[in-house]
Amino acid sequence: MIVKETKIFELDDNIAEDIMELNKLGYFSSYSCSGHIEEFDKTGLNLYTMGTYISFDNITKIRLAKDKGYNIPNNWVYTDRDNQLIIRRHYTQEEIDLFSKQQLLELTWKELHNWIERLPRVCYFNIMAYDIEKWW
Repeated sequence: MIVKETKIFELDDNIAEDIMELNKLGYFSSYSCSGHIEEFDKTGLNLYTMGTYISFDNITKIRLAKDKGYNIPNNWVYTDRDNQLIIRRHYTQEEIDLFSKQQLLELTWKELHNWIERLPRVCYFNIMAYDIEKWW
């Protein structure tokens, strides 16, 4: 018997294709948000956010790990919590001065898309209780 598991979840239109591609590549997201112009907030000294983020499960957190930090899109920051990795896009004062909020969101989505295009596909196998990851 072959059983296929199907999951239904909601994705923001502006990043839906990219989130689906991440999952196809083996980088499983838990939650995500494409960001909102009306949620423009100051997060720290000359840093701003519009709420764009992706939260990954613990397996993906391990897959994205590097010697110092994580393989995440340029200009993004990460929060490393217990069993998840959350990546977010923050904006500098210089970016705020140069671009409209809509342009910043479009730039963010492009950065995300370009990063995903460069990620290697990951396949995970469990053979006789041995966990094997294959990168191709």
